[in-house]
Amino acid sequence: MRNMLTEIIAEVLSPNREQNAIPPMDGAWTPNSLLEEAPRLSEGYQDPHDFCVGPNNVLFVADGVNVLRLFGKDWRSREVVATVEATVLGLAWHDQAGLLACIDGVGVRVIQGPMTGAAFLEANGATLLAPRAALVTGSDKLLVADGSRGIHGSDWVLDFMAKGRSGRVVAFDLATGKGREICTGLGYPSSLMLSQDGGTVFFPEAWRAQISSLPLAPGEGQQDKQTVVRNLPAYPWRLARGRQSLLVSFLSMRTQLMEFLLGEDAFRSDMMRQVPRDFWVAPAFRSRAHVYEPIQGGQLLQHGKAKAWAPSRSYGLLAELRPNFEVSRTFHARHGEEAHGIVAALEADGRRLALSAGAEALLDLGAL
Repeated sequence: MRNMLTEIIAEVLSPNREQNAIPPMDGAWTPNSLLEEAPRLSEGYQDPHDFCVGPNNVLFVADGVNVLRLFGKDWRSREVVATVEATVLGLAWHDQAGLLACIDGVGVRVIQGPMTGAAFLEANGATLLAPRAALVTGSDKLLVADGSRGIHGSDWVLDFMAKGRSGRVVAFDLATGKGREICTGLGYPSSLMLSQDGGTVFFPEAWRAQISSLPLAPGEGQQDKQTVVRNLPAYPWRLARGRQSLLVSFLSMRTQLMEFLLGEDAFRSDMMRQVPRDFWVAPAFRSRAHVYEPIQGGQLLQHGKAKAWAPSRSYGLLAELRPNFEVSRTFHARHGEEAHGIVAALEADGRRLALSAGAEALLDLGAL
């Protein structure tokens, strides 16, 4: 009774607080197996995190400490174009700058192109520990989404467990490399997308399960973000613009078990201290089907198998949004399938492509 009363009071006093019931997967969100059924253009990646399109529809893929170049028919040929000192968390191509690599615990470095060797490493006295995305705006500014101010990008699960709100968007001067924070206190910003008029940048906040926006006003001060889409059914990871729609890739589904655990600080602390990380109740790019993995009741075997609609620790989800951010279509890989952890999606050469960390593969979702 006391908990119910507390919830009622909280709802009245703070109607916009972050805790929300997970929305149902119906309508355009209805599960299917389109990701699992999609042809795999290339496989065998070790630790894929992002990809981008370069000149002549060449693809660059961030795979662990390597950056790969994919070319030829259906991007079947590949070569390593760079090897860096830590995991590459994000990639971006800009004709005037070149290929920008977001390097875990280091910052952003141009590894190929006109500005090769240029580096963007810190802002407001803090190193870019979790640079997830880079975006060149205009001819003189670089924006970087830094997921966490205190935890490396490869340890994102620790930031999730800490209910991290230290993410930031940083603006760098391309000529001088000087950076400044323009928005702070974010729940893990993991990509950046510029509006068509160039005056606003959009970004997912994964741990808040929402998409936010930030006006790119002139001046040196910080800007206030606005919420564009709130209470998504999964943790949004990357946002990209297509010809006729927006593409949102998702890390994993939200589940009642995970959401409940975020409110149980003592239990969560004990779990992190006593249980190996692979078996924490937390989002994951893939399921290892180990007997020690956490499950929910819906995952229990019935007649020797788990149902496709069972709540899954890892999941594959990509959503197409209309320009007004309403969902129009979704692609799924459900429990028991492999194409989970969609870390990025984009359009290239008239095709819709997605990168799955779970399947360690590049998926072809068909012609546009």
